[in-house]
Amino acid sequence: MITAWPVLLAFTSVMALPSEDRVTAPDLDRWVIGYEAHNATQAIREEVPESESVKDWSRMVTTQRFGGLAALTTAENYVTNIARSVERKCPGAQVGAIRQVRMTGRPAVRVTIDCPVLAETGKRETFLLEATGGTFDILVKQVAFRGPHSAADIAWATGFLDALVYCAGGTTQGACTREPAPQRKLAAPNAF
Repeated sequence: MITAWPVLLAFTSVMALPSEDRVTAPDLDRWVIGYEAHNATQAIREEVPESESVKDWSRMVTTQRFGGLAALTTAENYVTNIARSVERKCPGAQVGAIRQVRMTGRPAVRVTIDCPVLAETGKRETFLLEATGGTFDILVKQVAFRGPHSAADIAWATGFLDALVYCAGGTTQGACTREPAPQRKLAAPNAF
């Protein structure tokens, strides 16, 4: 999966933030957490359908938080850097226009990127990525498809991203109070 996790390690300094901004999303029925990691300034969670793993997947939803990054750059700059990185790593990549969208009334940006053959896997990867700048953090949600996908898949991913809710750190109202669905569990230990 094409991800910005290693790229941004150099951009964030280790510091404790007063509260973490986050994005909530619709529950993913019959999906599992395949990989999860976090420290004081960064977090990543990768979810896949329950019969798949982070090494062998057809769909993946990735959530990332880069603490303190909002003070250094914008969500649009972050997404532009991701798009440029994919273009360098994937000859023939098609990068859609970076579009301005709203996440619970908050400015956000979204892009669709298609890599015809990712060198690491030899497979096609297509993803829709949405990012917003929070109080302190850049928050990212990505829906990816490995291999062939349909217009219905892209419509599902678009609807999923359209339903995201931005929650400022410490928010205790509405969708920001709900916990993830209890059926979520860690996938078999064949991750990274």
